Amino acid sequence: GTTVCEVHIRSDGKDAFGLLVQTHSEEETFRTVSDFCASLIDSQTDAENGVRGVSQEINRAIRNMSGLVRSQSKGADGKVTRIDPAADLVRSCNNNLQEFTAEVYRRIKVEQRTQTEVRFQENDHQAGLKRLRQLFSDVNNGKCPEISLPRRIDLIAPIELLGAKNYRIRVVDTKGVDGTAIRPDIRAYLDDPRSLTVLCTRYNSAPDSTMQALVENLVITGADHVLKERVTMLVLPRDGEALEMRDDSGLNADTAELGYRLKEDQIAAKLGQQKGGEQIPINFFDVQNDNPTQIARALAGRVEHMRALQSRRVEELGNSVTALLKANTEERTMAAQREVRRRISIFLRLRRRLPDRAQAVHAALISALQTTNARTIWASARRNGSWPGMDAYHFLGVGAAIDAQLRCQSAFSGLDELLLNMHEDEQLTAARDYIAELRRNIPSWKTSFLTDVTSSGREQFRSVLWLENELWNRCANRWGGGPGYRDDVAGWIRSWFEDAARTELHGIVERRVQAAWDNFVIEPIAALCQDERSEEP
Repeated sequence: GTTVCEVHIRSDGKDAFGLLVQTHSEEETFRTVSDFCASLIDSQTDAENGVRGVSQEINRAIRNMSGLVRSQSKGADGKVTRIDPAADLVRSCNNNLQEFTAEVYRRIKVEQRTQTEVRFQENDHQAGLKRLRQLFSDVNNGKCPEISLPRRIDLIAPIELLGAKNYRIRVVDTKGVDGTAIRPDIRAYLDDPRSLTVLCTRYNSAPDSTMQALVENLVITGADHVLKERVTMLVLPRDGEALEMRDDSGLNADTAELGYRLKEDQIAAKLGQQKGGEQIPINFFDVQNDNPTQIARALAGRVEHMRALQSRRVEELGNSVTALLKANTEERTMAAQREVRRRISIFLRLRRRLPDRAQAVHAALISALQTTNARTIWASARRNGSWPGMDAYHFLGVGAAIDAQLRCQSAFSGLDELLLNMHEDEQLTAARDYIAELRRNIPSWKTSFLTDVTSSGREQFRSVLWLENELWNRCANRWGGGPGYRDDVAGWIRSWFEDAARTELHGIVERRVQAAWDNFVIEPIAALCQDERSEEP
């Protein structure tokens, strides 16, 4: 089944097995139990807005931890009766959320759940894996009475994660996307230059709308280079789905491999609608029928590709430094570089300030509030906007990056065109290595700028919005007030941002954007243009 939290898998010695758990705080465990209880009450009272609550995985874990497991019994007449002790408990509490929550939390006995790791040695590899698998199942399903609700599980096993490749790596299975993959935890892995992100999707729906939205989000926030370098898609067919694919003549694929190729064409066409999406490698793996060695080899190949890119960049940098040091002793080269710097200096004077804001920083958050599952929004509102399934502050950082990307794109495009023109200018031939190195730095300058803007937008708004308890309580308490929950919450949040009282806050965020432009783009380039003059007598 699906995991209840993020899971890390790594190897640590040839016979070492282990399971390490990072549990939720008591406060967050209580809130999650309260969410679970709210869902039970809603299901008993036919709530107008649907059922609040938690994922199926959390639901199952809490039921096991509290002893409220559903069961079935067959009567003498052969009819099956479903027994739900949690529903009975709701009725005994008169549908009172506070009373019901307190009773469920009491039954969990959090104070006794203090264990956070289990380690063991096992010479018999298969026996060790079997024991670890059962242990993980118990913890994931809330069946281990010594361990509380996990927020991360680390599995340690003596296995070769990418076949025979001698890499020290860990595999991270992020928590299910539950409608959106635009989350801070997923973006952190995407931004990590040492991480290969594998987008897993079912065969028939590939690429599903969640994955397409993630690709679009990377593009509009200026991170489309990640798609080419550190992302791959893994399509998971099952039950003969590949053989159901039809070719242009209407005939079914007669082999799974042909079905894969036909599906790959469909996926590539959809991904290609976004810049960089066409460069995402697509792999297929049928757990029941395909050889796992092949997919391990394909993923290892992507890791090798990432390593090769880094090696090539280091080599190019070394070659550039050597060439520049050698060329700097030649008057013709020095004169060409002076001309390059002069032209860039003119460009910088014209681009010192960014254009006016292109779109509201909170636009991405409002859009998410209007489309995300209502129960997810409710759970986030109960936590003042900070919840993994719907983190308001992450969307504010994303919104700041989208706006900054729109405002800086013409400058970066203009700089690249200027450098390209100078690279092809015969009068500047002696400075071509210098120009080429400047062009290679453009993605780095842009990434640093957008990363800082994202962080500033997220944290500046968090410092104020997090404290707006009245607003968040209003959003949470709107549940049960009839249709239109998402629209009302989105409207209240939008009004908060557009209120005149937030003018100073918007001004602070804008100053941070301009400061990032100066610190990570203008000043580094200007410093390069001043290097030679600073050495002159």
